[in-house]
Amino acid sequence: MSVKETLNTLLSSEYCLVIISIQSFTNHNTEMIRLIRETSPLPIMLIVPKLSIEEKVSLYYAGTNACLEQSVDMSICIAQVNSLIQLYLDAKKNHNTTYCGIF
Repeated sequence: MSVKETLNTLLSSEYCLVIISIQSFTNHNTEMIRLIRETSPLPIMLIVPKLSIEEKVSLYYAGTNACLEQSVDMSICIAQVNSLIQLYLDAKKNHNTTYCGIF
């Protein structure tokens, strides 16, 4: 699916999560994620092949919320999906709430 088709699909209906499976790291993937992030507050989860730390960091800076390597355990994938959907729904319900990262 092209970036334009992806954005049109996202904007035509209401979703709680974007899941993208990529076969290899490219600048196109990073740009697509950046455009989705600029267009929508939806959480973005990627299923990726083995990537370098630099490639993963690039995807997170582009707007990815979760990055799971292919062959991920299904229970981990389901838990991550549920967590991201709940975070999105809670943020939507309390849209005036600010969420911060604590380290």
